[in-house]
Amino acid sequence: QTCALPIWPISAPERAWRWCKRNPRVAALLATVAGLLVTVAVGSSVAAMVILAERDAKEGQRKAAVKAQGLAEAHEAIAKENEKVAGEQSALALGALQTFVDTVQERLDDAPRTRKLKEELLDMTIDTLDRVSTKAEQTTSIDATILNANFKYADMYRSFGEMEKAIERFGKCLELAEADAASKLSAGADNDRSQLNVAAVEAMLGELVATQRHDPRAGLARCNHALEVAERLSAKPRSVEGEISAEELSALLDEVRMKIAFINYAQGDPAASAPFFRLALEARRAAVAADPADPGAKVELARSLKGVGETAFLLGDRKEGLRLYEESLSILNELLTDFRGNVQLEALLAITEGDYADLHLRERSFDLARPHYDEAIEILRSEEHTSELQSRQYLVCRLLLEKK
Repeated sequence: QTCALPIWPISAPERAWRWCKRNPRVAALLATVAGLLVTVAVGSSVAAMVILAERDAKEGQRKAAVKAQGLAEAHEAIAKENEKVAGEQSALALGALQTFVDTVQERLDDAPRTRKLKEELLDMTIDTLDRVSTKAEQTTSIDATILNANFKYADMYRSFGEMEKAIERFGKCLELAEADAASKLSAGADNDRSQLNVAAVEAMLGELVATQRHDPRAGLARCNHALEVAERLSAKPRSVEGEISAEELSALLDEVRMKIAFINYAQGDPAASAPFFRLALEARRAAVAADPADPGAKVELARSLKGVGETAFLLGDRKEGLRLYEESLSILNELLTDFRGNVQLEALLAITEGDYADLHLRERSFDLARPHYDEAIEILRSEEHTSELQSRQYLVCRLLLEKK
C-alpha cells in the first residue's frame, strides 16, 4: 500500500537560492552589481548630506562676513565723519584764534600803553593754539591752517621784540612743515608746497638765530639750507596748474639771499655778502619794473639798494655806495607821501637815513651827515612809533643815533 507524499510549495527565496547554486558565476556577478548599487546609493546619500552641510556652513560664513563687512564699513564711515567734524571744529577754532589775533593787532593802536596788553592777549591764546593743534594733528586736512597760525604768532612775537618766544614758535613751525613734507613724500604725493614752507620758515629762523642768539654759523647753516631747497624748487619744471608759482619762488629766493647777505655783513664780511645783495637787487628791480604800482616791491627794492650800497662803500666804491643809498632814500620818501604814518616804513626810513649819515661821517663830511642824523632821530623819538621800535636792533640803532 502506498501513501502520497506531501508536496510543499517552494518559496521565492528558496527558488532564488537554488538558482544561485546552479549558476554561481552569474549569481556572484549579480550580487556584486547589487552591492555596488547599494554602495553608490548609500554613498551618494551621505555625500549629499555632507555637501549640503558644508554649503549651509559656507553660506552662514558668507552672511557673517557680509554682516561684519557692513559693520566695518559703517564704523569706518562714522570714524571718517568724526574725523571730518573734528577737523572742521579744529579749523574753526584755529580760524577764530587767527581772527582774534588779527583783530587785536588791527584795533589796538601802536601806542606803548597797548603793547603790553597785546602781548598778554597773545600769551593767553598761545596755549589754546597748541591744544587745538595737538587735536588737529590727527587729520591732515588743516595742516596748512595750523602752520599758518603758528607762523602768525611767531611773527607777532618778533614784532613785539619777544625774540626768544619768536624763535621757539618758528621752531614749532619748522617741525610742522618738515613733518608735512615727509608725510607727503612717503605717500607719493607732491610736496613742493611743503618744501617751500620749510625753506621760508628755516630762513626766518636762521636770521633770528644769527642776530638774536648771536650764533651766525648756525644761522647761516639754516639760511644756506633754505637757499638750497629754494634753488632746487626753482630749477624744477612747472607744468601742473595749482603748483607753486615762479613769483613765489623768486620772492623766497630774494628774501633768503638778503638774509644770508645781512648775516655775512654783520660778521664783517662785505665781500661775502655783496653777491647775494646784488642778486636780490636784480630780481627786485625786475619786480618793480613788472609792477611799478606795487608798494611792497618798492620797499624790498629800497632794502636791496641799501645793502648793495653799504657793501659797495665798504669795498672801496664809495661813490657808487652813496648813489645807491640816495636811490633807496628817494624810494622810501616817495612811498611815505602815499603811506604817511606807516610805522614800519618810517622806521626803515629812519634806519636808512642814519646809515647814510654814517657813510658821510666816514668821509669826514660832517655837514652832510648831520641833517640825516637829525631826520632819523626825529622819527625814532616819535611816541606813536615806540611800540614798533622795541626790538633790540631798533633800540641799539636809536641809542647809536642819539649818541652821534
